[in-house]
Amino acid sequence: KQFFIKVVPFSFILFSIGAVLAYFIVVPLVFKYTVFYSIDVATPQVSLIKTINIMITLILGFGIVFQFPLLLIFSIKMGLLKREYLKGKRKIAYSALAAFAFFISPSPDALSELIVAAVLVALFEFSLLIARFF
Repeated sequence: KQFFIKVVPFSFILFSIGAVLAYFIVVPLVFKYTVFYSIDVATPQVSLIKTINIMITLILGFGIVFQFPLLLIFSIKMGLLKREYLKGKRKIAYSALAAFAFFISPSPDALSELIVAAVLVALFEFSLLIARFF
C-alpha cells in the first residue's frame, strides 16, 4: 500500500508532463514540419480522423515514455542495474535509446524520431540523477 502511495502520484506527474510536452511542443512541430515543409513535394491531404489519431498517439506515447525514469529507478533499487555501470556506459545507452526512439516513434519523419530520442536521453539522465538519492 505504501508503495502505491509513493509511486502513483509520481507516475501521474510524469505522465502529465509527457502529455503536456507532446500537446504543446511536439504536435505543433510535427504538423508544422509535415504540412508546411512538404508542400513542395506533395499536396497535404489532412483529415480530421487521421489528425486526431496522430495527436492521441503522440500524447499517449509521450506519457508512456515519461514512465521511463520509474522503470530505471526501480531497476536500480531492485539491484538489476547499477547506477555506476549505467554512468560508465552512456554512449551505449544513448545509442540504444536512439534505436528504441526510432522504433517507437509515432510517425516516420526524422523530426519526431529525434524529439523522442532527445526526450529519452534527458529522461535517462534525470533517472540517474534521481537514483543517486535512493
